[in-house]
Amino acid sequence: MTERPALAGITPILATPYREDGRIAIDDIERQVDHLAGLAVTAIGIGNLLGAFVEAFVLDRATKRYSGVAPSRAVFRPALVAFVAGGAGWLICKTVPGGIWVAALGGAFTIAGCVAGLLVLCRDDLLDACRLVLAAPPVQRLMLRGRAAPTPTPS
Repeated sequence: MTERPALAGITPILATPYREDGRIAIDDIERQVDHLAGLAVTAIGIGNLLGAFVEAFVLDRATKRYSGVAPSRAVFRPALVAFVAGGAGWLICKTVPGGIWVAALGGAFTIAGCVAGLLVLCRDDLLDACRLVLAAPPVQRLMLRGRAAPTPTPS
């Protein structure tokens, strides 16, 4: 068995291509890796962003067709806020030289920008979401924080 090199650096997620007989198409994966290796990090991020927009469009159309509700109207302003704040955080990371601390600064700026933008454009919705979380029973709040809820003991 040949020894595989350890992964290092940026590792984009690839779609797994299959042949008609169900086997994985290794040569297609090699072409994807060669292609992505030549792209800059920004290009990969933009590709993921555009993919998310396409997915959101498809899901919006399907939801509207089956339920008669267009979720895009309710999501447009929060998505706009996230896009602008995320773009500002990316710009910080792209233009300021440095390492992990610049990344942390960009992330903090993105979070602060999201909160500020949501307070301006979607204040009532943001406050409703906060009230909902605060009104949740303790078990649900633990689950929201990512902690396991205590297991009830049989009486």
